[in-house]
Amino acid sequence: MKPTLHEQYLARQLEDPEFRARYALAREKVRLEMMLETLREHIEKEMDKKTLLSEVRKISKHLQKVAV
Repeated sequence: MKPTLHEQYLARQLEDPEFRARYALAREKVRLEMMLETLREHIEKEMDKKTLLSEVRKISKHLQKVAV
């Protein structure tokens, strides 16, 4: 299947190292925000401690991966 105009544009933009770095950081920021929102929701729903700790571990692993 032929790439869409958006996919073609993004591919051209990603050729620029500075853009590629900013794009990667923005994607990781969004992932982290989504993980934190899930944790917030679980806290508000008063989920059990095991579930909350699981979410905290996921966030911690994600941060370790990003920090490398």
